[in-house]
Amino acid sequence: MTYESVQPRNALRPASRRWACVFLVVALLLFLFYSQLLRLFTQLVTIQEDLPSRVDAVLVFEGDDRHAMAARWVNSGYAGQALLQRRSPERNVLMGVLPPRDFLDRKKLLELDVNETSIQCLDDDRSRGEWRHLRLLDKWLREHPEAKVVILCERFDSRWTRFAVSRVLSPQDAKRVFVHGLASLAYDERTWWRSRRGAVQLFESCLEQAYVRWAGEDPDEPVTWDLDAFERGLVAR
Repeated sequence: MTYESVQPRNALRPASRRWACVFLVVALLLFLFYSQLLRLFTQLVTIQEDLPSRVDAVLVFEGDDRHAMAARWVNSGYAGQALLQRRSPERNVLMGVLPPRDFLDRKKLLELDVNETSIQCLDDDRSRGEWRHLRLLDKWLREHPEAKVVILCERFDSRWTRFAVSRVLSPQDAKRVFVHGLASLAYDERTWWRSRRGAVQLFESCLEQAYVRWAGEDPDEPVTWDLDAFERGLVAR
């Protein structure tokens, strides 16, 4: 009888034992430091930029509590004025069912005691695309060559916003634009995995950022619906 024949059939080989030990060590590390590892995902979609001592304008784009933040900065003198962007008209806006979004933004700022003269709407019917607000801002920056602007956005979209700024604006103008991500009121970004909404938002931001880096800007759908033609059709009935 040979030596190999007396060995237990279920005995692990040395290589298998090594892989089992590696697996157990990795599982233990994931269990002990899972929260730190999950926090690393937030760095994929967020950035934290140092803001200057004063800016000439704040662009109210996205993010919870953006109106309160913009009003606080304008009223305190940190920002010279609040910039609003009029988005491409939608069907409900064209029908008069809903007012333009900048109308609602202006109303909220006025309710927060922001002076009417400190609010400016950026509008250009010829501007299209997902980054339309940045093209409107680009035009404003060319008219104010020394101005500095802060863009308010959702925190999980801050890195995507910085990427879009670098693609739309010139390198000189991009240096005059600062991105400030606002914390969500629905969940804590530091522990996003404990909230379903936070987890969905983070992974959507990761996918969107990957798509933008691969395919570029997503163009707006052309507005082919005509309000006058719709009203004529109702009269004809």
